[in-house]
Order: sequence, then C-alpha cells, then structure tokens
Amino acid sequence: RCSTECPVAAAKFSFTPGKTYSYTYTGKSKVQLKGVEGGLVETRWEKNVLMTWLSPCDVALSVKDTKVDGEAGPPGASMMERYPLVVAITDGRVQRVCSHPDDDTWAVNMKKGVASALQISLPSLSVSNSGLNLTETDVVGTCPTRYEVETEGSKVLVKKEKNHRLCHERYPTPDETQLPWMKGPLPIQESWSVFCKQEINSGIISSVKCEDRKVVRPAYGTYKFVEAEQESTLRLTNSDVPTPDTISRISQGHLVPKRLLYDYETPKKDPSLVPQLEQKLRHLCDITKDEIETDVATELDKAVHLMRRIPLQGFKEIYAKVRSRQICPEHTKLRSLYFDAVAFVHEPESVIIMAKELLESRATGTLAALYTAAFYLVPRPNLEAIQALEPLFRADQPYLSSAKLAAASMVNKYCHHNPHCYDETPVKNLPQAMKQIIENDLSASSNEESQKKALAAFKSLGNMGVMTPDVAEVVIRYMRSEHKKVNNRVAAVQAFRLVKCDREVTQKLVDYAVQPGKDTEVRIAAYLTAVRCVNYEDLQTIVAKLSVEENTQVRGFILSHMQNLQKTNAPEKERLRYLLSNIVIPENFERDLRKYSRNIDLSYFAPSLGIGAGVESNLIYSPGSFIPRSLDMNFTAALDGTGTPVNIGEIGGRLEGLEPMIAKLFGPAGYFKKSSYNKIFYDLVSFIKKNWNKIQEELDVLIRERRSFDYATLENIFTKLYGPQSGPVQADVFARFMGQEINYASFSKRLQDIDADTLIYDLSRYMIENLMKLKNLNMDSARAAQLGLDYSFPTINGMPLKMTMEAMVVTGIKLKTNMNGMFSEEASNDEKVKIMPMISVMAHSFIGYDAYMSKSGIKMNTTVSSSNGFAIKVKGQQGRELQVEVDIPNKMEIIDIRSETFLMNGKKDRPDTKILPPSMQDIRIRKQSCFTGLESVFGLKMCYDIDIPNVFQANSLPLGSPVLARVSINKTESSIKGYKIAVTSTSTESRSKKYGCKVSVVGSASPKEAYVEILQKKESDSYLAAIKLQSAGHSSDAKVLFINKPEYKSVQTDVALKTDRIDFSKAIKIELKISSESDAKKYEMNIFASPSGHISEDSKIFTAELMKRFRAPWVMLDISAKTKNALTQYIPLRLEVGGDVKDYSWTALPMKLRKLELETDISGWKVAAFFRKTEETEQNGKYSSAFKVGHEGRELIDLQSD
Repeated sequence: RCSTECPVAAAKFSFTPGKTYSYTYTGKSKVQLKGVEGGLVETRWEKNVLMTWLSPCDVALSVKDTKVDGEAGPPGASMMERYPLVVAITDGRVQRVCSHPDDDTWAVNMKKGVASALQISLPSLSVSNSGLNLTETDVVGTCPTRYEVETEGSKVLVKKEKNHRLCHERYPTPDETQLPWMKGPLPIQESWSVFCKQEINSGIISSVKCEDRKVVRPAYGTYKFVEAEQESTLRLTNSDVPTPDTISRISQGHLVPKRLLYDYETPKKDPSLVPQLEQKLRHLCDITKDEIETDVATELDKAVHLMRRIPLQGFKEIYAKVRSRQICPEHTKLRSLYFDAVAFVHEPESVIIMAKELLESRATGTLAALYTAAFYLVPRPNLEAIQALEPLFRADQPYLSSAKLAAASMVNKYCHHNPHCYDETPVKNLPQAMKQIIENDLSASSNEESQKKALAAFKSLGNMGVMTPDVAEVVIRYMRSEHKKVNNRVAAVQAFRLVKCDREVTQKLVDYAVQPGKDTEVRIAAYLTAVRCVNYEDLQTIVAKLSVEENTQVRGFILSHMQNLQKTNAPEKERLRYLLSNIVIPENFERDLRKYSRNIDLSYFAPSLGIGAGVESNLIYSPGSFIPRSLDMNFTAALDGTGTPVNIGEIGGRLEGLEPMIAKLFGPAGYFKKSSYNKIFYDLVSFIKKNWNKIQEELDVLIRERRSFDYATLENIFTKLYGPQSGPVQADVFARFMGQEINYASFSKRLQDIDADTLIYDLSRYMIENLMKLKNLNMDSARAAQLGLDYSFPTINGMPLKMTMEAMVVTGIKLKTNMNGMFSEEASNDEKVKIMPMISVMAHSFIGYDAYMSKSGIKMNTTVSSSNGFAIKVKGQQGRELQVEVDIPNKMEIIDIRSETFLMNGKKDRPDTKILPPSMQDIRIRKQSCFTGLESVFGLKMCYDIDIPNVFQANSLPLGSPVLARVSINKTESSIKGYKIAVTSTSTESRSKKYGCKVSVVGSASPKEAYVEILQKKESDSYLAAIKLQSAGHSSDAKVLFINKPEYKSVQTDVALKTDRIDFSKAIKIELKISSESDAKKYEMNIFASPSGHISEDSKIFTAELMKRFRAPWVMLDISAKTKNALTQYIPLRLEVGGDVKDYSWTALPMKLRKLELETDISGWKVAAFFRKTEETEQNGKYSSAFKVGHEGRELIDLQSD
C-alpha cells in the first residue's frame, strides 16, 4: 500500500478494488516559432494505460504499447513500461505516489502526469461546488485551481483551470530554488495556462482531456517567440482486463514514497556508457595533440554529458586512467581538460573526485576556484557526496577556506531535499569536525592561526545550517569568551543563522542580547540571530530589559529593529509582526545616524499582486566610536506573483582600530584640517622623490637575484598618520548570495608594521618573480570553461518543456621562451619567443519538449574557433641595431564562426531530423574576398568568407542555412620563411631621436622590403613626431606638431599616402589664442583643413571666440562661432550667445541670458532662432524672441514672442 489513510466511503468514484481498467492515452506536442510562417514541429504519441485498483485508495498505473509518431516500441519505451506507479488517492485527491527504486525519474514523471489528470479535489461532484477555487498539488506545482461542474443524467462533467504563474513549489531547476526573474519581463519570460475536462460516468472516469500552453520569450525579439502546446486525451476502453504482469514487480522491492510534484532527481546511471566516455577522451587526446582543433569544444561537451550519466564506479575508473596517464600518455592537455570538465558535471560522483583533488593539493589556483564554484552548483547531492566532504572539513590548509564554504552550502542543499538529514551519521560528523577546530582555539594553545581556523569553521557552520547540541554548546561558549576577537565572536553567533530553531539556543542568545556590560556588536548579533526564532515571551523580555538599558547603541538598534518589524509587510516577517502587534515599543532612543546604531528597513510588498522588494541595513557603532563599526545591506525581492520572497544578496563589513588614525587625519586638529592643498601636494611629491631612487635600487637588487637589502632604512611615512598608541586594525568583509556566504575576508595588522621598506620590497619582489618565470618557458596547455542554463518547466503530462543554453570554451596556448640574457648583464645573441594561442567555442541551445524517448523544438548550434601565432628570435648586434626575426604559419585562422538555428524532431540515440518551413525564403549574402594591399610589401593577404542571411528579405529568421564567417591571413608564397626586422635608433644633442625599422621578407621569390622611420623632436615649447613608411609601390608620411605656449597652443597633423593608384594628402590644424586685458580675457579657436598640406587663411573652416569680462560678482560671457570657406558649403552656421554667470562654491551658475542668435542650413533644413533686447528702461528691458524651421522653401515652424 502507498496510502496512509483510506476512508470507508467514497463520494466521487466507484472503481472496484481488484479490477484493472484499460485506457488509451493519446496526445501531441507542438512547438511553434511565432512570426515565422510554417515554423512548426509536432510530435504525436500514443500508449495504453492500465489502472489496477489494489485497494479503495491505491491504484497502480501501468503503461504498455507505447508509440511515438506512429513508431511502436521506440528507444526508451521499455524503461517507461517496466514498472508501475502506485498512486495513493483518497476520494479523488492524490495523497502521494510510490515508485519502484529502479524506475527512472523521467518515466515516473510521465506517470505522475496520468495521476494528475485523474485528480479531482472537489469535496463532491455536486453542482453546488461549481465555481470553487481550491489549492491543488499536481505534477507542475501547488496551484490555485478553479472548478466548474455540470451534470447530464448519470454523467458528470468537471472542468478545471489553473494559471501556473500563480503556483507555489514549482521550480525550474533541479536544486528547487525559487527564481523570481523567470516570471519577469524579457529577455526570458514564461506564461502558461492549463485546462482539463473530466467526464465521470457512474462514478468511473470515462475520459480526460487536457490542454497545456506555454509561451517563452528568449532574446529572439519581442515579435518572434516560442509557443508550446500540449493536448492529451485519456479515454476508457475496457472496464475489466487482466491484471498486467508488471504488478508483480512492485512487491519485489521497497517502494519509494514521493509527492505528486515533478521530480528533479538525477536520471539513473548507465554503466554501458563508460566505454563510450573512454573512447571520447581518447579522441580528444588525438585532436588536441598538436593544436586545439575546431571541434574540441563540441567533443568535450559531449564527454561532460557522458560523465553525468555514468555511475560512481565508472567515474572512478576513468579518473584513475586519466590520472595515471593510461589515457593519452602523449601529452598533458587532455588531463587538464578532463579535470576542468569534472567541475561542469554537477553530479554527486564529481564531488568525490573534486574533494580528493583538493585534499591532495593537486587542485590549486584557478582549478581550486573552479571546484569551489562547482560545489555551489551541484543541485542534488547524495549521502556519498556528503560523506566525501568530511576530510575536507577536517583539513587545516588555509587555501581550503573558500572550498569549505561552498561544501557547507552543498550540505545545506542536501538537507533541503532530505529533511531527516540531521539523523544521518555522515551529516552529523561534519559539525563535529568544526567543533574540534573551535575547541582548539578555546584552549590555552590558541594563537593567530587557530583564530583564523575558528573563523572559517563558524562561516562553514553558518552556510551548513546543521548544528548538534554539543556543537551548539561550544559555539555559545565561544560567543561568551570576552578574551576572543569580536569579529570571531560575531561569526560564532551568526553560525546559527540557518540552523533549525532550538528553544535552548534561542533562550541563550536572548539572554546574552539583553545582558548589560557585554560587547555591543556581539549583543546585537545575538539579537538578530535569535529574533527569527523568538516567541511572545522573549519579545516582552527584550522590550522590558531595553527600556532601562544604558548602552545607547544596543538600545537604539534593537528598538529601531522592532519598530521596523511592526511596520513592515514583508511576507517573511509576518510572524514577528504578529507577535509584536500588542507590544508597546519605547520611542525614547537616539535616532541620529551619524552617531548611533540603527536598523534601516526600506521595503514595499503588494500582497494583492504578490510582488515587492526590500533593502535592509544594519548600522552599528561601538560606544565612544565616531565612525561605524559595522555596516551590512540585505536585498530581498518577490517578483513571481506568488509573494514568495527570495533573499537575493547581502554584503557587509566591519572596521575596528582606525579611530586614532582617522582622528589624526580628519579630526579638529588633524592633518587635512590644518594643511593647505599646496602643503598636501608638496608632501606627496616629496615622498615620491625621496623614495624613487630606493625603488629603482631595489629593482636592481632583485634583478641580479640578490636576496638582501644594502641600503639604509627608509623614513616611515606612516608616522605622519598615526602614533605608537595606535592599536591593531581589524577589517572584515563578507558577501552572501541566496542566503549562502560565498566569500569573506579578514585582515588584522598593526599599522606600525607597515612601512615603505615593506611596500617597496613586496611590490618589487612580486614584479620580478613573475618576470623571471618568463625566462625559460615551455608551455603547451589547454583549459576549459563552461556556462550553462538548464530550465525545465513541468507540464500537466509530466513531460517538461526544456530551455537549455550551454557554451563550452576551450583555450590552448603554446608558449616557448629562451630569454636568459634579458634579465641579467650577460650578452645573448639568440633570445627566442614562440607563442601560439588557440580557442574552440561551442554553444548550443534548445527550447522544446523533452520526453527522453523523443525531443521536438527549436535548436541552435554555434561553433567558434581560432588558431594563430608567431615565433620571434631576437639577435643583439654591435652599436644601436637590434635584429628581430618573426615567423608565422602559412595560414592563420583569425576567426571561424558557424551558427545554425533550426526546428528539429529527434528520437533517443538517433540523429536529429531538421525541419525547415516550406514557405521559407532564405535570401543570403555571400561574399569571398582578399585584401591584397600587404601582398607586395609583406607577402601576406587577409581573406574573408561570409555567408549570412539578408535580414531585410529573409522571411524565416532565425531559421535558415548555417551562418558562416571566416577571416584568415595567408602567405602568398609557401617559400616565405619569415620576416627579418632590423631596428636602429639615433639621438642628437638637439633633443631629437630617430628610429629606423627595416622589414625584409625571407624566402620570397621576389625581393620585398619596407622601411619605417620615426622622428621625435622636442623644443622648448613644441614637440614634433613624424613617421614615414616606404616600400616598393608604397609611400606614406604622417606628422604631428604640438606647440604649447602660454598665449598660443596648437596641434597640426599632416598625412600623405602615395601608391600606384592613390595619391592622397591632408593637413588639419587646430589653434587656440589667449589674450588678456585689464578686466577681460579672450579665447579664440580656429580650425584649418587643407588638401595640399599648406595652411593659410583660405583653409580656415571654423572660428570661435569667447570673451570673459569680470564685473564682480558677475562674469559676463560673449560667445560667437561660425563656419568658413569649404565647410560653409556643407554646414553653414552662425552662432552668437551673450549671458551672465555667477560663481557659487567653485561652480558657475547661469543667471541671465542677454542674447542668442542662431542661423544654420543643413541639407535643406533651415533653422533660425534669436533672443535679443529691443528696448531698455531704467529698471527693466524688453526682449523679443523667435524660432523658425523650414525645409526646401517651406516654413514648418514659426514661433515669435515679444
């Protein structure tokens, strides 16, 4: 039996226990791309459903004779038909279902769809119940459902309708996390409705018809969206058939009880896929041996999908073979890709491997960060995965702190799916591991290292949300330890933030929060942690104690928090608001945010709409402190229409010990208060000048790889900022997402220990150590990254509408260096650098129905690849010449893109069938060409090949033939071996420098050379930069001249290009003249443009003038501007503006407009406007204004005012 209760009489149904009823179950799934004519794909299915009533409240649902699109026995059908599903149904309402342990998840979900179709939650089938709105749980969620009842003799028609946008417990992802943005606006939007019509004849369900419609709007555009519809019919064909043989199988094993909700558990693992995975990895080894080929990302993505479907034993076998190099002994790139790929599996089996790699210090750096992120993303961990985490929590390596946070979040997720996890030994062992770390810090041997470990333990416990009584006792004892750091004690309190409410713990936290004389921050933290679990008596105690509290910081914060609780309408605080409704909270507490602690709550929730948002902040001061000790902000939102709040994120920080330093800097007698801006600037420049030589000296010492300092101790600049009385500075920050702490940092240091010596040494050492690593490199590596989105929207049939988007990126680099002489005084004539970056990208997406046996919908596949590189050989020569040899491959693929979007219909283990609309007009733009401008100079040509749709003529976008885009650089002669570059430099006493660069093509059949000359010349008030390029058939010059004088500034650019077919030259000059009179200043700007390179008054194309007259406190401004000569033919412009401004705190505010004149004519559009004074009296002036717009002789706007 699956049912837990069974009433004697049934009001609705008259099924006979022991009999089997036979139904045909038919339907179709349709996915349509709206806005595209004929953009439709359909799948039809048919099966027989046998309902065997085991008892009045237990029915076994068996499936047989499955057909998909007319094909009998499609792949996977045997899995659907192997085991029946037992449904506990009490008078029409489903209590729960019970499945065989070996039945696969997807098959159970589809049988749940049948049970959902049979369900009637009405009290009875009386017409008086018509119009009732009930909350009903079915395969898609717990939803408000409207019923209509009609009768026709002995036949009863029941219609029910539900809008799944209002459903609770309906999650799009396996971790069952509420995602409010899935029901929000674009770029992703989902809407749906379900309608079912049930026909009951003499207490027997004779037919059920259901329709399920969904609309998904991804980023294809608002006018083109995906509409998915399902229709199904369950019809009685025989009221008494033989009991199927499959019924005997449900007694062979223990049935697993489940809710009727859609099940997101991982599909059953398939050991037969292990050889396929090994073969796939060997293929990856072959295609990554020399370079990263185009399809590497695609093949690695397929390997990841196979890894998700193999059992633990197979996972371990493949891991051992890769680790021992039994697979791909030729190179290490496959091993790197494999261990990166493990992070993207998101299955419990991968957790065991990642934990092992972290513990054995094999996963470090970026791989450790990748595994840490992967822990957060495992949606449904199992007990074996949790057990594998215990050694990780017991390890004491500092670099594992972030991984422990993520692992603790995984434990919390496991307990979310398994409410009885607290009774399981592997789970209880984890807080015990944290307990030992905390007790070590409470012992006499406590030190700075043990304090850091204790802090990490508290953070992990906070994410875990699991606490045994003995562990809770130790954490409380730590909270009460006055000799411990405040930040650790606050973290100890927050370790209870996700733990199930325990009366004893809550009482201890409340008692500490109202205990006078204790630390302010710890008391407030204890209150905030306890308040979610308090009862009415606790709140009365808190208010009574705080009414006479002398600590104004604690009193102000807690009372302000309680007042905000009384006023808020946030759904998650409803219980506390109710408890506080009859409690009078004192009003006499300090409210000045600049001095006193406060809780700030800015939130609004609309219960009728089921939406809202809130920002809550806790500002905490310490007694006697003039700056906040801690500040955090919490963001909450409910956007799904059901009113379910989601804690989106929280950030916070605390700072302790900076008060003396800040007082010295910003206090009444502080440095910044008493020092002028000039003095501050002078002090800064003096410090830089004083220490610059020391920085250079330290770099020189490190370059020669000497390990000791040989210079006198530098003056400690920080002594100007703080004195010896300053204590240690403690800084802490944290960030949480969806209630889970994802990162934290804690910094503690005495300011006296920070000096210029330390800073210069650390910075120099860091720079040189990284440069030294480049001396001799021989790198040939590959790394992978994957981004994925996988949403399942359950339908009434138990078949999900899937929306998946996934991108796999594989990057590779070959880097070889030989630069032994570069970082020392040793001479070297053979310095080499060879670099070849490579990339392969695969992206695919799918929107449609996925029934495991078949898939239908819209699919997009995209691949991107690039493979290029070069080799450099540097040879030093006598004098000032440097020779560089550069070589590139015969063909460099700069980028190669292929993308295709199509409708598809697929069957399990078979290639997809592409479906294109019959009316599709796929008008294309195809072009192939090469740029040969560099061919005669360098023997290179850049080619491109594009094949894209014509967006103005194609009628079926985004469907159509594949989009292609390819750019490559090719050598025009295979005999070309590379390029020889000779660089020379000369300088003269006239402060000018000249650089020459000669580029020769090595191996070309015809001589190819180019010469580049760069000249730099600096005078007292001018600067000249010129570049000249010459080669066979090409000549170009460019020159820039800057002049910077107090009264005159200009910049002039001259460009000339001459080839066999082009002779081009241009000169542009911008100048600014500045002149002064007794009470006025004049600025004049002129712009010149000349095609001949000669600048004269005739080449002036624009002039502007600004006149400033000072009449304190006013500044009178007169501005004029107009175009001249050649520019007037295109943009005739005349502008005159006069006005007065006044300075307010270094800001010039306009006060009066005296005149405005504007005239212009652009492409036949004439605009004229003026605002001018027409008459002036002793006290006032009269003005007239006009605004006119005309086009090609027609007056469009004519506004005038006097």
